[in-house]
Amino acid sequence: MWKRNPFGGKAHSGLDGRTIVVRSLKISVRNVIAQGGFSCVYLACDTVHPSKMYALKHIICNDSESLDLVMKEIQVMNLLKGHPNVVTLVAHDVVDMGRTKEALLVMEFCEKSLVSAMESRGSGYYEEKKVLLIFRDVCNAVFAMHGQSLPIAHRDLKAENVLLGSDGAWKICDFGSTSTNHKCFNKPEEMGIEEDVIRKHTTPDYRAPEMWDLYRREVISEKVDIWALGCLLYRICYFKSAFDGESKLQVLNGNYHIPEQPKYSIAVTGLIKDMLEASPNARPDITQVWFRVNELLSLELQKRLPDGPSPAVSLSSQDEGAHKRTPVMPRRNPPPPREQSNSFLPHGSSKAGDAPLGAFWATQHAQGAQAVVNRNPLFDGESIKAPLSSKQNQSWVDTSISIPGNRHDHSGQMSLTSKAQNNSLSNNGFRGLSDTEIQNSGKSRAQQPQPEPKCEKDPFNSFVADFDTHNLNIAVGKASELELEVSNLKEQLKKTTLEKAEMTAKHLLIVRRSKS
Repeated sequence: MWKRNPFGGKAHSGLDGRTIVVRSLKISVRNVIAQGGFSCVYLACDTVHPSKMYALKHIICNDSESLDLVMKEIQVMNLLKGHPNVVTLVAHDVVDMGRTKEALLVMEFCEKSLVSAMESRGSGYYEEKKVLLIFRDVCNAVFAMHGQSLPIAHRDLKAENVLLGSDGAWKICDFGSTSTNHKCFNKPEEMGIEEDVIRKHTTPDYRAPEMWDLYRREVISEKVDIWALGCLLYRICYFKSAFDGESKLQVLNGNYHIPEQPKYSIAVTGLIKDMLEASPNARPDITQVWFRVNELLSLELQKRLPDGPSPAVSLSSQDEGAHKRTPVMPRRNPPPPREQSNSFLPHGSSKAGDAPLGAFWATQHAQGAQAVVNRNPLFDGESIKAPLSSKQNQSWVDTSISIPGNRHDHSGQMSLTSKAQNNSLSNNGFRGLSDTEIQNSGKSRAQQPQPEPKCEKDPFNSFVADFDTHNLNIAVGKASELELEVSNLKEQLKKTTLEKAEMTAKHLLIVRRSKS
């Protein structure tokens, strides 16, 4: 956070009052706003546009480990750049000072943190709508991290790392603890190293049970963030921690209490309980959490999918009509049972070195780290195949689906191509019109007096009469059948439209991971 932080530690070499250049950005450094042992955050302004404020993070790297943490933070922030709920990295540089290296990170300035916002309210708790809006912003950012081809765990989600941007959106920061090294630690030497990493780079109040006790032999994965989100939601609701201080026994025993006041809905308290399940496999994934939070908001505040970093792509003329007919947020069935959630996010088999990204992000005990491969975030609008809810729908609707656009969505359009259906309906409409004309013409002919046919034309007139009668019978039968069929198709299309957003969000994670 950018407010003063009473960390103890080594005095920092001051940059106050100096003008420095970070890459091509020239800034004037003002005063210290946060300080740590080997890092310091300053308020700075653009020398060309003094009203443009920045937060300058100055880090002294005394060894390769601290430098790796800085490079990891830079890499993740670049990967998530442009996301509305991630603090923006404007510029960065690493300067070789001989015996040490110094990193300079210029970020967007966020004047207020979630902690300071809660402290300023005293005992005035947030109403449920405000709690959900704050929490959904945080879940947006976590969704972007967990949605990578190899999920990125933040591992230090807490109220202190949630900031309020100038645009009114809540954003997360501090990506130095991130990891994609999702594995179960079995060897004693590995456990010792991992325990040291956890102690240094995570916060006890938000630390998951599998991180407290490695002898549980459970996979340490992105599900540690779900536990931290449960602790964070508790903190936003009740202005206090669910587990205080060095709370290992409390966490392992699930010893926390939901206060009677302030009163929140069963849906909110139930979500807290689900996220604070001791077993990682029993916790919901971030997709389930996001949809549950989103559906608790009123319709005008709901969104189709989590926000993405790029501008929304305009819809085609055909899909625009479907977009307008879709509610703000289609109602969604309850999330799958907890036993099934693990199948959607397979992480137990991930090991350091399995892929370039995983090797880069592997924690200290992983050897031979390789170069990072930048992968586009989940919300980059890649076409996928998603199953429909009924076999009948499959015969009429092409299931090529991409992510829908919304207020922040960059990922493109959600299209449900139904050319076969449109052609069928057009043809049916044409035939219905022709049959009606035939029927009307037949009636008019029946009402008019017909002259007595000549004997030599009897076979022809008999043929015409039979033809008209046959067409009239077909028209009546087909009209009723087609009317019923069109009605059924419209109902099926309506249901499919309501289901496509849910299918997109859930299956996008599976398809992208299977391609990686």
